Amino acid sequence: MKKKLLSVLVCATLALSVFACNNADSGETTTTTPKTTTEKPTTTKKEEPTTTEAPAPTQAAAEALPEAFAHITFDGGDEGYTAVEQVADLGALTGATYGIAPKNVTFGYADGPVGKSIYLTGKYGLDLNLQPTNTDAYTVSYWMNADRLANFGATLQIGYNMGMAADVGNNVTWMNITQTDWGADAAKIFPIVWSRNEASDAADGTDCWPWMYGWDDSIHGKKEWVHVTVVCSGEAQASPLGSTTVGAQYYINGIKVYDSHDNYTNGTYFEYTWDATLAPNIMKPGASEFESLFGINYWDTVFKGYVDDLYVFDKALTAGQVTTLYQMGDPTVKPVAPVVQDPVEEEKDPVVTAKGTLVGAADFSTGFWGAHSDTWAVPAGQTVTKTFINWHPVLASNWNNFVVILQNVADAHSADANAAYKEYAVVRSDNYGWAGALNTAANLAELGWTLENNYDWATFLADLQGATVKVSVTNNGTTAEVVCDVTNADGVTRQMKYGNIAVDGDLYFCLTVDGCCLDIMKEAPITGTAVGATDFSSPFWGAHSETWAVAKDATVSKTFVNWHGNAVNNWNNFVVVLQNVADAHGADANAAYKEYGVVRSDNYGWAGALNTAANGAELGWVLENTYDWNNFMANLEGATVTVSVTNKGITADIVCDVTSAAGAKFQQKYSNIAIDGDLYFCLTVDGCCLDIQN
Repeated sequence: MKKKLLSVLVCATLALSVFACNNADSGETTTTTPKTTTEKPTTTKKEEPTTTEAPAPTQAAAEALPEAFAHITFDGGDEGYTAVEQVADLGALTGATYGIAPKNVTFGYADGPVGKSIYLTGKYGLDLNLQPTNTDAYTVSYWMNADRLANFGATLQIGYNMGMAADVGNNVTWMNITQTDWGADAAKIFPIVWSRNEASDAADGTDCWPWMYGWDDSIHGKKEWVHVTVVCSGEAQASPLGSTTVGAQYYINGIKVYDSHDNYTNGTYFEYTWDATLAPNIMKPGASEFESLFGINYWDTVFKGYVDDLYVFDKALTAGQVTTLYQMGDPTVKPVAPVVQDPVEEEKDPVVTAKGTLVGAADFSTGFWGAHSDTWAVPAGQTVTKTFINWHPVLASNWNNFVVILQNVADAHSADANAAYKEYAVVRSDNYGWAGALNTAANLAELGWTLENNYDWATFLADLQGATVKVSVTNNGTTAEVVCDVTNADGVTRQMKYGNIAVDGDLYFCLTVDGCCLDIMKEAPITGTAVGATDFSSPFWGAHSETWAVAKDATVSKTFVNWHGNAVNNWNNFVVVLQNVADAHGADANAAYKEYGVVRSDNYGWAGALNTAANGAELGWVLENTYDWNNFMANLEGATVTVSVTNKGITADIVCDVTSAAGAKFQQKYSNIAIDGDLYFCLTVDGCCLDIQN
């Protein structure tokens, strides 16, 4: 199994396959490269590299600092930074989720490690209005203390064309110092340096999305001060592709925790280093204005917390000079968030754009019981789950959110419509409910129901706004259970659970509203055998089909329908795995397990431990496709796919024949994949669902 960022196998010409690395996107650099509809990086978890005896991190002796290229103290004076917020208007941006616009605020300041620090309330970030150093070597450094971090949410993000897709004329280069969940067992990591260089002319650093961090699977800087320093020493690091990254050193609290050039040259920290580094040209002039933001970007959750004493140098600092920067601050300072009276702005209701099917009016005008979802049967002994996004108005009460109804018929929502209609339970999102005529929460005790939740009632309404909710109803025969898993916009999950609800016949459930709006997510319509959750929630490698043997000189074909629901990412479709054993999907389950090849539907893949697309060229793979990349996702939704694997003894071929729901036909083919023993293959998912037909 490969949990590293998905690697790239890109067909560069019609006659000859050329493989290029893109560690987080589906690639939109050339006309034959897959197109993606978002510039937001994938959240696929990285696999921890194989470590060696890395040097124990120590702090170097302090050295004198050179003159700074830029220095922002955040002590309260006019230093050129301004407030900006995320807005719905994208303007000319082609790769963004949000636009960024000026915001009128009164800044608040608090004690910081060096004098004062600025406090960001989580409603806006800063445009630092910095200039690029125009050097191959540079250093950026700052103190920060977060009240709130979010995956891929920015602290410092700098570069060119950050909100653009890397198409003709847009050379996208940036660095984002952020949080991810790439640690062991999905541990959150902060800070991680995520960078990109994707040149529209495919001439320098194409499809380069490198990263580096401290390899400790920890969060630094949450409710504590952390000093972050990134040094670009600038040495060229050529990948097997011909693409180039640059040498960089990474420091946390004045201690060098990683040196990419040392690792690239000597393998000091772990094996295979090319994508664990820094992208080039971040500080070089581009075709558009250089951008420098703190706490905000074009895609993700806005930062909340403090920042202090930000430096930019137009040279690579030594370890001793970084020590000096760190020793200038006092990380024991306890900041107190200032009370800031910003200009009063009328809060607006969220704009609800349907991803699935709306229940209730998008302007929240539908009253209680005024709209209902479909009604779903729950057979005895089974659990049925439905997923939706919950929206409510700004001026909402706790009850202006989703309501779950358990009932005994499928075709009515009252006895007026069906005399046999009966409600086993009506339960609200805020821990209130009733059964039949017993219309108060107090009656729960009379009914013998159990009720549990781990809500934070102080943030309940904020947590429910735009939350992804999974309602699971279980039919135990004579009782039922309702479990609501609520994941808020920051990724925090809460749970509400009603148990021991009496039922005495058929069980159905539906959703209704009370001045709210529910966006019911699409589901895969399964007619065969499902691989992956039908609501598309199974992550990469989260579900597998059967494993099929392919004898020497034989071809085995399997047909399925590919569903990705509301996905926007090219990688949220089928994945084919070639392996040497039948009974496992990782070496932890069978020590003999080996992957000959893992290939995605969108022309990306890898073999065994060689986990980058560069290895396609090393291994001699050949890749061909006839996809229409402009309509790739539309064509893959509901497409009938036949995957044929041929065993040629020492090599294998994979042919994917794709017929879209509209009847358009495409083919993707990997050939000359080396094998050295038994050959089996299976299918896996990445936020999609496969309906196996044979």
